[in-house]
Amino acid sequence: MSRCLRAILLAALAALAASAKHEDKGKGGVQGCQANKDQADCNAASECIWVRDSKCIKPAGCMVNTDQSACETATDCKWEGDKCFKAVPPAVGDKPKEEERPKDCAAMVCSNGGVCYVNPLGSPPTRCNCTGTGFCGPKCGKQLSECQRQRDEKNEMGQAADMAGRAGRDLERAKAKCTDEAKKMLCPAGVGPNSRTCVEAISDCFITGGSFNATLMERYKKAKDAKCPGEGQKYCGQEDVCIGRGASCAPQTKCPDSKAYRCADWKCAADESKCDEGARPVACPDGQMRCPDGLCYEASGGGGLKECAKQGVQWEGCPPGKMECTNGKPGMCADSVDACNAKVGCVAPLVACGFERDATSGRPLFGDDGKPQVKCVAPDSCPGGKARPPQREKKLFDPSQGGKVEVKTEDGSRPAMALKIGRGGFKTASGGAINFTIDSVPDSLVQEGAFGAYFDSGALLSSLIKIDPGAAVEVEGMMELDIPLLDASTEDPAICEKVLAQSQMISTGDITNITDGIDPAVPCSKGELGACSCAINITHFSTYGVVDKVVAYEESQIITSASSTPATPPGGAQANDTDDSLSNAALTSSSPVFHCLLFSSITVLLTSRMVQL
Repeated sequence: MSRCLRAILLAALAALAASAKHEDKGKGGVQGCQANKDQADCNAASECIWVRDSKCIKPAGCMVNTDQSACETATDCKWEGDKCFKAVPPAVGDKPKEEERPKDCAAMVCSNGGVCYVNPLGSPPTRCNCTGTGFCGPKCGKQLSECQRQRDEKNEMGQAADMAGRAGRDLERAKAKCTDEAKKMLCPAGVGPNSRTCVEAISDCFITGGSFNATLMERYKKAKDAKCPGEGQKYCGQEDVCIGRGASCAPQTKCPDSKAYRCADWKCAADESKCDEGARPVACPDGQMRCPDGLCYEASGGGGLKECAKQGVQWEGCPPGKMECTNGKPGMCADSVDACNAKVGCVAPLVACGFERDATSGRPLFGDDGKPQVKCVAPDSCPGGKARPPQREKKLFDPSQGGKVEVKTEDGSRPAMALKIGRGGFKTASGGAINFTIDSVPDSLVQEGAFGAYFDSGALLSSLIKIDPGAAVEVEGMMELDIPLLDASTEDPAICEKVLAQSQMISTGDITNITDGIDPAVPCSKGELGACSCAINITHFSTYGVVDKVVAYEESQIITSASSTPATPPGGAQANDTDDSLSNAALTSSSPVFHCLLFSSITVLLTSRMVQL
């Protein structure tokens, strides 16, 4: 077939397709529905419906049910407004109760003979006097023995945090010799020839003579199990100390971007195929798994990685079989770069920086898949940063004076949190000043602990902040915690106000106890850190984070439309897949190509006219 004849036929077919598409507008069919860019045209067309984000679709699945009763009897369908959607369950599930803070004694109910009084320090507004009742607690609802047990636990946690801090500083000094960036872990004492040497992962400490020494590993495990007899204590191998509940040992370091994949022995590689290079430990026995300390533990009850965190063995970055998604929040993991792009919702190198939000309500916009739409920006265009974990800091507070501490991120570039304590804001058994320790949380405890579902769903709008007083305290007055939100949309003051109205601060008493749940939540007020922050008056000290209630607790809907297949040119050729580019010819009035194109144009006009007739 000559090039001229071929061009004429292609032009005629294109004209027919264009005319058909034009005729489809205002009519039904997949292509016809999509052609309607105006809601009135869409509503007038057969088999078409207008859905959120200004789209006209031909419905499928739940959306074919135009009657509410038919929708509600269909499987996994829910009637919302005037349409039937496939319902997506809440990302987290049941939301925690909001903390009760009665503003006057008429609303305050004290138990067991306690007497309500208005708190002269203002926060909380009312309190119960439990004197002489034999009970204790905010509402005189606890046995005295229970309150004593809780005080003992808080004292232990304060001491453990202080011990972990000192041990961490000693470890950093010991690691000064670890100049190789790929080897920042320190072998514990008592592992034979590798004691106190720098390695990539603790499992390397059991490699002797170029092969894995299982006897050495078992000997170390027995010695470790006998190290800390105290209840709730755990042994930190790198630091060579025992610490109590509430504190964390130094975690396994995260993998670098150049070797982002975590192997089964907790070392890093470019991908899974590179994990078999070099000396490696033998696989753990059936029913066991290797944790970052190089040892095998019973994965009891299908606990998996939770068992590592439960044993007090933590990590930064990702567990084995995963890589960290550099376009998402720190600690977000997936199987591959493509899986990361899908999970995060942004194609690298763009990064997630909060949600696309409705300008009127501040609510996240949801995609057709029922997931909130992520705001994707260049790495240097995320104003609040992807995360703001605080650098570890200790601050002495005198209850008679109060005070304020503002802690910045590790690099000192941004505020991570602020704590403001009023005069008389707390009391201790000694009545004197005590240290408060502010710290970040290892990725393992974010992933596997009480905040895990909030983190996975994207509902967690802040980094986690861990606060440990050096001894048990009772909050009696103003104690304000302020945490910045990590969502680019909240740079707009109006959006910030709306997002804060639908957000709350949640907490858990002991972040290292991965079976602990979430404590009662507190609604956010506008804070003073950065463009948008959540401030609350706290009544206890624990680990805190800010969550979006819409993402965490509300159902979302999936929009299901009939699929459409893009038309393929005859022979499967694309528009630019011709034998020779016509543009390479000189288009002069005497050129054969010019005459061919002129005739093709006339053919297009005639074809279009015939279709209209």
